[in-house]
Amino acid sequence: PLLWAVKRGLVATTELMLRHGADVNHVDAKGCNALYIAASKGFEKVCSVILNSGATATANINHRGPGGRTSLHAAAEAGSLMICERLVGLRADACCATNANQTSLHLAAMHGHAELTQYLLRVGGEQAVLMDDSSGRRPLEYAKDNEMFAVIAILQKPDLDRQKLLKKW
Repeated sequence: PLLWAVKRGLVATTELMLRHGADVNHVDAKGCNALYIAASKGFEKVCSVILNSGATATANINHRGPGGRTSLHAAAEAGSLMICERLVGLRADACCATNANQTSLHLAAMHGHAELTQYLLRVGGEQAVLMDDSSGRRPLEYAKDNEMFAVIAILQKPDLDRQKLLKKW
């Protein structure tokens, strides 16, 4: 029932179920928990309810759903800066890679989320600029392929010292 409400973006129903003891870590047949589902749909209010319900202590922020994706990956793909900020604030790993070796930065760049790309770079995703995914592609390549011009401009900024990043890497 909790996942049913979350999938539909039913804020009040989600809140009520959590108040009455619904298991926030229950997963569906695909391996998705409530937070992952809400993040993947960009349901900011539902994510807030889940994270504010006291579930934060028990919710697995870095739970891996389909393809080894976390809620942060799902929110980055959906383009929700607010959800990403909240998850990173709760110690979600901004550099965590999926099974395809894609970070949240790869997904934000791929889908043209410029403001989110900037944010992820600020919170530690800068090393992901040089990270090849399993197909050998970096975030900038995805942005170029998809003609995401604002993201391209961000990822090509001169203050992203690639030599310095390579030494860290």
